[in-house]
Amino acid sequence: MCEKLRAFSESKGNKVVVRNLYAISFDPVLSAKDLSSLAQAKVPADIAQEHAYIKEADHITLLYPVWWGGMPAILKGYIDRVFSNGFAYEAKGEEVIALLTGKKSSVICTTGATDEEYEQSGIHAAMQLISSEVVFRFCGITQVKQIFFGNITGEIEEKRKSWLAGIEHEFAGIL
Repeated sequence: MCEKLRAFSESKGNKVVVRNLYAISFDPVLSAKDLSSLAQAKVPADIAQEHAYIKEADHITLLYPVWWGGMPAILKGYIDRVFSNGFAYEAKGEEVIALLTGKKSSVICTTGATDEEYEQSGIHAAMQLISSEVVFRFCGITQVKQIFFGNITGEIEEKRKSWLAGIEHEFAGIL
């Protein structure tokens, strides 16, 4: 799915940078050392690299499997470490200023349960609230799309083909 979206985006003239957190061995732990460094405006090298990618991006797309009703721990750790005070937002007393305004985001999630099960349980709505409001809007990023591809367990080849065919349709007016 990632490659299909990448190819489609590049066909529209966009530069695409893929950050596979597992492949780059991203450390998701927001350590006391990180907090101390960030408080002193000394950004650890791995975080600074991610800041550079985000600064350059016009559109950020997260693609991940849903684990226990949410994003994988490595992605949550990425957000904790990278979308930091002084970079993604600035806290001034009780006022918070979003620093990543003008950027857009999309989220693509795969789930083991069916779309109907996730919708009826409220998990879809909760996940959309967390990504669009709690993470992105807080930082000034506008979430324009969230897609759920459900019931990925078992025989999925036909579903996978359908999802891949739909990627271009879903992102036609966005990228």
